[in-house]
Amino acid sequence: MEGDNKGVLKGRWNNIRQEHVENTQVPNPSDTVYRILCPSRKIGSVIGKGGGIIEVLREETKSKITVSDSVHGSEERVIMIYSPPEKGLKKGQDVGDEIIMPSHCPAQEALMRVHDRIVEEDLLARREDDDDKNCIVTARLLVPNNMVGCLLGKGGDVIQRLRSETGASIRLLPADHLPTCALRTDELVQMQGKPMILKKALYEVSTLLHENPCKEKALNFAPPFRGPEFHAMGPPLPNLPPSRGVDPMRSPRDPS
Repeated sequence: MEGDNKGVLKGRWNNIRQEHVENTQVPNPSDTVYRILCPSRKIGSVIGKGGGIIEVLREETKSKITVSDSVHGSEERVIMIYSPPEKGLKKGQDVGDEIIMPSHCPAQEALMRVHDRIVEEDLLARREDDDDKNCIVTARLLVPNNMVGCLLGKGGDVIQRLRSETGASIRLLPADHLPTCALRTDELVQMQGKPMILKKALYEVSTLLHENPCKEKALNFAPPFRGPEFHAMGPPLPNLPPSRGVDPMRSPRDPS
């Protein structure tokens, strides 16, 4: 009997250790990585009771999804989504009035579904609103400043094309708009529009980020994300010193 109890305890310990390892992983250099901001009051819509919703999203999209702890002074939390840059599972198809866009990798599919969870509350609150102009939703992405050039283009031609093709407001906000939960090397990309217009914009922006990965050998996500600025769900992680070096030059701001 005692031996059986030891076996059960050992099994539980192994499960806890495995969960801790999974929740504290960081992206591989080749992974496609997205970091979307979620208002703290809406984080329950993404996580779910007992983590049920986020576990389903992880399982169905085959992506890693981690949620940051709250950061003092910020009303948002960072959701990091990543996966190997392989082809996604879904193909484009019509479902009623909605078009499901083909995902280029599992992380992109997860990003779109996380976005749906974030804006769901807004859409439910405005469902009975007859004035369609009031139904404006927002998506905010944190993008490393060495990757944001693919969204701007030469002379801003890419971001202007995205605005024209999607009909959404797409802006690279000034540095003083960065939330305290962001890293000092982040740029803040904000998109706004009616639900389907915004979803199209988020899809196009995330596609460009997928197709133009960071050219450096490794993204500098691990130390900040495992320190006080950001870390995955799970047991508290030890504080690590901030990364050293001179802050890189920030990319030019979108004037609009």
